Amino acid sequence: AQEEMDRDTGYWWSPDESQIALTRVDDSPVEVVRRFEIYADRTDVVDQRYPAAGKANAKVELGVIARDGGEIRWVDMGSEADIYLTRVNWLPGSNALSYQRQTRDQRRLDLVRVDLGKELTQRVLLSETRETFINLNHGLRFLNRAGRFLWLSERGGYAHLYLHGADGRQIRQVTDGLWQIDEVLSVDSKRGRVYFAANANDLLGRDIYVQSLDPLHPDQPRKISSGGGWHEAVFADRGGMWLDTFSDDNHPPQVRLCDARGNEKAIIAANTVDADHPYAPYLSAHLPSEFGTLEAADGQALLYQMIKPTDFDPKKRYPVVVRTYGGPHAQVVQKRWDTRWGLFDQFLAQQGFIVFSLDNRGSARRGTAFENPIYRAMGGVEVVDQQLGMEWLATLPFVDPERIGVHGWSYGGYMSLHLWARTPTLAAAVAVAPVTDWQLYDTFYTERYMDHPEANPPGYRYSNVLTWLDRLEDPKSLSGRLYLIHGMADDNVLFTHSTALISKAVELGIQFDLMTYPGGKHGLNASPAMSRHAFGEIARYLTEKLKPGQ
Repeated sequence: AQEEMDRDTGYWWSPDESQIALTRVDDSPVEVVRRFEIYADRTDVVDQRYPAAGKANAKVELGVIARDGGEIRWVDMGSEADIYLTRVNWLPGSNALSYQRQTRDQRRLDLVRVDLGKELTQRVLLSETRETFINLNHGLRFLNRAGRFLWLSERGGYAHLYLHGADGRQIRQVTDGLWQIDEVLSVDSKRGRVYFAANANDLLGRDIYVQSLDPLHPDQPRKISSGGGWHEAVFADRGGMWLDTFSDDNHPPQVRLCDARGNEKAIIAANTVDADHPYAPYLSAHLPSEFGTLEAADGQALLYQMIKPTDFDPKKRYPVVVRTYGGPHAQVVQKRWDTRWGLFDQFLAQQGFIVFSLDNRGSARRGTAFENPIYRAMGGVEVVDQQLGMEWLATLPFVDPERIGVHGWSYGGYMSLHLWARTPTLAAAVAVAPVTDWQLYDTFYTERYMDHPEANPPGYRYSNVLTWLDRLEDPKSLSGRLYLIHGMADDNVLFTHSTALISKAVELGIQFDLMTYPGGKHGLNASPAMSRHAFGEIARYLTEKLKPGQ
């Protein structure tokens, strides 16, 4: 629930603090996976309840208890037991709460109101269904004690706000357009305004907007952030003032205090890169990004980012490093300051590489038509789109087509493996903590995109990296082009994914490089030394194989 549903709590105080809504979780149905966490000085045997795709989930109940104690009043969440409790929200006044339940296949989402009288009475305020999957969000806002509410939904193809009455019926659509609302930030019920973050002005950026809720003045959203780039906002509880954290691909974050109209009232943290700034020694070497679009097979625009190396000469031919993620709920190409991957991109470009990233179909912030092509077919359009990007790179006069490599982490590692197995011209691939078989990953994430394994056997076979290795006429041709990296205590993407790949590579006679980290979890951040070493190994291998400067 914490990672995949973005639900980081199992209890919720009522607004007047008189009651607590809580969950009771029974994980006994979940299969126990015995795995080994190998550390430098010991090996721990861990019996972990891991709900792999197609297997049993934990059972969750919702109850309410008074602050002073007493009997827990359990909510009847229906006869369908195999569901997800995704959200719980109190209504103003503390006399009612709502919960959102999602079917196991994640194609239906119900918003249910529970009135807390002598009896717990319920009614379904709304239900949404999809032919593919429903993305969760935190956009629900109850506006008054009567129960009118704002609902954030992709029912029209993009995430937009809808106003509903207390009975659940839609009153009107509040926002509309070929853009996405990322987050509902604040609602000023007194003035009838809602503040939100969206990409209405720039698909690669994020701005802050205000929209009137007055039906007599249904104006267009007004942008109140300035400076383009990427804005994160925190509003005061009563609205009006807000903190704006702004950055772009050339400027680290700065924090400003703004009023409701977006006027700057104070600079909280200028974060100017002066002589004392940690980035000052590297500022003169900072390289600009170029942004552009390519066309996918279905005509949709694929956004890319390119950083050319230091002292770039268009008459020379350079190696290219493709940084990929490729999975849903993520956007790699953004106009923001990224202290992890953005700075690593800068480092690689300064070593003589062209660094390239492309957001394939299936990635986030582009609407359902852009995201849905991955449904029941992971490892499909994502790989095709990344290959299209590489084919385009190979046509550029300043790119050496024989020196194109890729690296990725987690889903990006999965993408790196598919590209390695399916792109004969790829010179090198680094796969860190990769998924190899979706049947080994968890239920909520995997089944959202791939459906239940019993309902989609062809899709699971197609998406499995090992399937593609078995199809090769000459598997040994892949030798010497893969560096596999994985933590030996990874409890997210289990080490089993890599051992399955290792076993298959041995069976097929494929030579590859391997680095395992004792005590390493999914992020390989058990210590600063481990993180430095992992990134250093990625750079070392790519340098060895792609030979920048030649």
